[in-house]
Amino acid sequence: MNYLTYTPSIEAYIDSYNGNQHRYYDVSKDIAQARIDRVIDDASSFSLTLSNKGRKYNGLFSPMDRIVIFATKVERHRLLTGYITEVDVFQLYSSDFVIKGKCSLYQLQRLYWDPGLIESQ
Repeated sequence: MNYLTYTPSIEAYIDSYNGNQHRYYDVSKDIAQARIDRVIDDASSFSLTLSNKGRKYNGLFSPMDRIVIFATKVERHRLLTGYITEVDVFQLYSSDFVIKGKCSLYQLQRLYWDPGLIESQ
């Protein structure tokens, strides 16, 4: 029996906060490799490898920037919404750029927050 399988395309959008302004980046066209680990009892994680031609991603992203990842075949499905935890800051040569992170549950489990604050609500 023959099977035809193909992987869905991945879309990723990053909200980078620098100073007092938000910048939104669509990194979908530069994704060379993606790995998303969905777990039941802990925060899910992801790893994206981006093609960094011309070093265009140097210095753009930092930890705790928000990210949304979608899988698309016929329909678009949200796979993960979360935060960047590790990112390459600078690449001397035009090599691959790696971004790692966790889903939104990570912020509630691992980081301090006060539920009484308006910002936390």
